[in-house]
Amino acid sequence: MSLRKVLVLGILCLSAIVAMGQSSMGGLTSSLGSAMGSGSQGSSDKPLKAKPREPKDTICWHGQFVGLNLVPPAKAVFSPNWGIQIQYNCNLYNRFFPVVELGYARLRETRDLADWQAKQFSQTLTTMYRGSGFYGKIGLDVPIAKKGPNANNLFFVGVRYAGATFNYEILTTPFLATYWADAYVMNIVNQHSLAHWLELVAGLRVEITPSISLGWTFTYNHLLGRTNGDMSVASYVPGYGRDENWLPTLGAWFYWHLPW
Repeated sequence: MSLRKVLVLGILCLSAIVAMGQSSMGGLTSSLGSAMGSGSQGSSDKPLKAKPREPKDTICWHGQFVGLNLVPPAKAVFSPNWGIQIQYNCNLYNRFFPVVELGYARLRETRDLADWQAKQFSQTLTTMYRGSGFYGKIGLDVPIAKKGPNANNLFFVGVRYAGATFNYEILTTPFLATYWADAYVMNIVNQHSLAHWLELVAGLRVEITPSISLGWTFTYNHLLGRTNGDMSVASYVPGYGRDENWLPTLGAWFYWHLPW
């Protein structure tokens, strides 16, 4: 076959392929146009509607509560440590719950010396730590989820700023022998300290009767500062707990809804 015939056949085949492609594209374009037209027509028949927002409550006062934390007094059943913690909070606009808390706590703790420490003394020694004091907290809770005309049942988060003033003593405090002195024992008494800290709170409150509610709180405490005693450092802070940062605590609450 001559080169001229081959070129003619190639041109004819290329023309046929182009014609078939144009025909397919035309059909696809018309199909897409029909689909878009029907889709736009359907959307116009059923327009999307935005979900209506819940109207904000315009009533300021929705009641007030007095609460008692059941955990501190319950500790007296299992140990010589106990306390009391009460709370006042009110409901403003069903969105804000200002909180004030007051409390008292007492700690009694004993600790024996390690074996290698006890060898330096002629008798068995037990160190005792005793401390007690008052504390206060102020903060705000906001509901994450709520139910009822007065937020009777709610899950909330909040923040507290707290402070404490307390006294403590460390009895039978051992001082181990050094190169210059022998081992000896000393009572460290009449120590006073101040502390303040921050709390992050999450909790739940459920209405049992119109006047009584029960709930729980989970709290993370972060110590901001503390003063030391004249001769020692306090290892326990009333209302806070052990001298640790980001200390978690759990509360179980009994609430009474005040009638006014």
